[in-house]
Amino acid sequence: MTLTVPPQAAHTSPARRRGMAWAAVAVGVALLAVLSLWGQMSGTGRALVGSEVPHDGGSFVVTEAWTTVDPMMLMHPDDADNFAALGMQMGAMSAMLPDAIPGGSKRVAIELAMSAGGEEMTFPAGQTSLTADGVSYGPYLALLGDESLPPGTRINAVVIFEVPMDTGAAQFRLGPDSDQVHVDVGAGGGGGHQH
Repeated sequence: MTLTVPPQAAHTSPARRRGMAWAAVAVGVALLAVLSLWGQMSGTGRALVGSEVPHDGGSFVVTEAWTTVDPMMLMHPDDADNFAALGMQMGAMSAMLPDAIPGGSKRVAIELAMSAGGEEMTFPAGQTSLTADGVSYGPYLALLGDESLPPGTRINAVVIFEVPMDTGAAQFRLGPDSDQVHVDVGAGGGGGHQH
């Protein structure tokens, strides 16, 4: 059996051929990764921040996701005299603020823009969820207005969840039948706005 080498290959060094082979492999891997990500995000009930998601005849968009600041951390213990000078007791001031975040946890906020279609759109607070690492969390606080929208109207809303401190990638659902919206809430306390 005779093996013929194409003329251009005869002049290519072995190092260059190895480099070209590795480049082809890298391009193939990158292409597979892009196709895999596209397949996961399109047509499989998943969406990203900023994507319109159908819900109960209308739609919603997660406009932002971020880690909230613990309001009790903003109050320095030595500030009690300043509050008293304003006629406020420290206990009364604390009662106006949400409770402190338990150790090892953080609160994350999901901001939504919702639009009703031709009929009333409902979104009961108790049906919203944030799932991370296989665990689903119900809302700590849901600012969802009346939990419904009249036909053809819009509302902005916020849902807050209390999750473990190391939570990063998560999936938000407005209801059990709505598509998941992938959010990243991995930034430390007080930051991490995701636009």
